[in-house]
Amino acid sequence: MIREPLDVSFLARRDGKTVVMRLNKENYRMNPREALRLADELVDAAETKETE
Repeated sequence: MIREPLDVSFLARRDGKTVVMRLNKENYRMNPREALRLADELVDAAETKETE
């Protein structure tokens, strides 16, 4: 079961051809295609939660 965190820190930025996402205290680097796929999955997850 996924628990909702009480406080989430998020930042996304470009670093050259790489997208850097900082979630809480962890950094994730991805190429633009991976970033787009992640964004798509997040939207799908949010839409699913709204309909439940």
